[in-house]
Amino acid sequence: MIDVVQAAFRSFHKPYELARSPLSPIDGTVVSRATVVQRRLRDAMTRAFVDESSDVELHAVLTAGYLTAGATHASAIRQLHVGRTTYYRRLAEAVTRVADTLTEF
Repeated sequence: MIDVVQAAFRSFHKPYELARSPLSPIDGTVVSRATVVQRRLRDAMTRAFVDESSDVELHAVLTAGYLTAGATHASAIRQLHVGRTTYYRRLAEAVTRVADTLTEF
């Protein structure tokens, strides 16, 4: 599930790729299916990350790295003022938490 979630985040702004995700419903247009996946990811983020400071950081990493249109990992690292290793460690943790949340429901 982690690989599926990471692939969906990587395709977050690419409707045709996102619509092919296993998280996508079978029926509907490409845009409607992609929108469902985007909503599922955002909802899972809301459930996975509460108001603890570490959760806020994990949410920020996902937002800066994947949800911000046109963002790159390099720009997210600069925006968040973290080292490369820290960024990728937090990104992996955040994706895992979202994947765990999606499997719970």
